[in-house]
This record gives sequence, structure tokens and C-alpha cells, in this order.
Amino acid sequence: MKKYKFNYTSFTAIIVLFSVILPSCTKEELVNPPKVTLTTDWTNRNEGVAIPSPYTVVLNNKNLTFHSATNTLPELEAGTYPITIYNPADKITINGSTATVATSGSIVDAQPGWFFSSSLDAVFENDKEESLTAVMQQQVRLLNIELTITDGDIANIESVTASLSGVANILEMKTGVCSGAGLKVKPVFAQNGNKLSASLRLIGLTAEKQELILDITYKSKVDQQIISDVSSLLTGFNNNDKYKPLKLTGDMEIFTAIGIESTIKGWALQDEIISEIEP
Repeated sequence: MKKYKFNYTSFTAIIVLFSVILPSCTKEELVNPPKVTLTTDWTNRNEGVAIPSPYTVVLNNKNLTFHSATNTLPELEAGTYPITIYNPADKITINGSTATVATSGSIVDAQPGWFFSSSLDAVFENDKEESLTAVMQQQVRLLNIELTITDGDIANIESVTASLSGVANILEMKTGVCSGAGLKVKPVFAQNGNKLSASLRLIGLTAEKQELILDITYKSKVDQQIISDVSSLLTGFNNNDKYKPLKLTGDMEIFTAIGIESTIKGWALQDEIISEIEP
């Protein structure tokens, strides 16, 4: 039988070799967790409307409340995560990604709070710091209606009640789609000189007809109704520029004599810049 003889030097070399190889087999590479900074851009809003605070960021099925424009998001595993951002607003409730304006029967509230939202994806990558900007979209548009009495005496009017049909009460924040069925809003008209004016805040309009109906009672106790289809003027109402107020104008002829109908002519729509808006 052969005998093998190891000297001390050989034995030491083997031990050193194993001490180098074994740790290299078990060592794991260290990575830095993803870091994402979110900035909300509130530029697109009515002049005079304050930047909302606080606001909510929905990320990874959790609601985060922030007060400042720029914030660091919580650490998450690498991946792509959808984000929905919105602010709490008076008379608007949130369920998931759906915002709903308060209604009473078929009547939508005419003065909800200023509501903003944004939906986007955030990419979390290991060993990277990302900066993400969410452009907040104003989702409630101001619609002013101004009727100028061009024939007849406005002083003969005792009261005016009105309704506008084809309005939405629901906004899907992820898609921007507005919906509602058989809903109306009631503009409240006030007299100012020879004009009747009303202001509405609407989350959107639907594919239904936008019909403005005025029921007028004169001091002579004569009642008249004026029906105007203004659908063609409001086709772009739901566009992503709701921070631009719109003004619907018309010339109104009123007659108190029985058998002679009052009318509204010369309907027009214009963008309106307003320097001061109540919150």
C-alpha cells in the first residue's frame, strides 16, 4: 500500500484556499432599495383657487396624506405601481378611483368644491433614485350663464327658476370619463341691471342633450317657459382644460302679454378669465 505524506506547507496552502473559496460562494450582492420622489404640479387651476392641502396619494392599496408639493414615497419592492392622486373637496365623495358629486334625487349639487386628480405609474428600480411629476387636473369647471334683456323690461320679472340637463355627477379618475343618467342641475339666476346671471360648478357633461329651461313668473302673474338646446356650444366641456371658466351668453326678449312667447337668441360661448374666485 502506498503512503501519502503531506508536509506542513501543503496543508497550510489548502486551508488558505478553502478560506477564500467558501465566502465567495455564499456572499450576496447588496443593493440599495428604490427611492422615488413625487412632485405634484398644481399649475392648471382657476386663478384665485388655492392649492389644496392636504391631498391623498393612493399607492400600493394604501392612502397616503401629504401637505407639501414634493414628498418621498415609501420604499417598495422593485416594480411598476399605479398611483391615483386627489384632494378632498366639499360635496364630492371618493370610492376607489371614482369621484361622485352629491345629488338629491335627479338634481346634482351646483356648487361642489374645487376637485383635482391625477393618475400615473411609478417605476421603482433598485439602486436608482427617481423623480416623478404628477400634473394635477382641475376636474370641476366653472360655467357662467349671462342673459341680457334686449327687449322688454327686466323689472317685470318676479322670479326665475331654471334647470340644465345632461350633466354628470361621476368622474372616473383613471380614465377621465364623466357619467350620469337623467340628471339636472339648477342654476340660480340673479338680476343685475338688464342681465340675468348664474354660476355653476360642474364635474362634467354627458352624451345626453344639454337643455336649459327657464320658468319665468312675471309680476302680472303670467308664467312663461323658455327652452334652449345649448348642446352644440358645450361639446368640449369635458376636455382637460377645466381650469378655464366658460361663459354662456344669450340675448333675451321678454314679453308679458299672453300669447307672445319670450325667447333667447344669439347664444355664444367664450373662455372667461376671472381674477377672483371664492373657495
